[in-house]
Amino acid sequence: MPRQIPLIADRYRYDQRVPDLDGVAVVLRLQWLPRLRGWYVDVETTAGDVLARGRRIEPGALSLLPDRTLDGVPPGLLIAAGTQTYLRDQLTGPVRVEYILRAEL
Repeated sequence: MPRQIPLIADRYRYDQRVPDLDGVAVVLRLQWLPRLRGWYVDVETTAGDVLARGRRIEPGALSLLPDRTLDGVPPGLLIAAGTQTYLRDQLTGPVRVEYILRAEL
């Protein structure tokens, strides 16, 4: 069962630390881009190493993480779920970010 990542949608840009994705801690750097009408995320290690940059939070798309076999990348899937189109303040309702544990793949 996917685990929903608790996010907020009352800012246009912020960082969210996620302490346990299959034992790996990451930082999500989230940004709403009004012209593109979407949330975008950079995924970094807690040490600041970039794992993914500029991934659109788009339900139905592939994982927000790069190749899961790379060092520092959580082994599960970080996905967006919900409606295809959404507003900035709907990051925690109609659209959400979820993590699927490696054991559940």
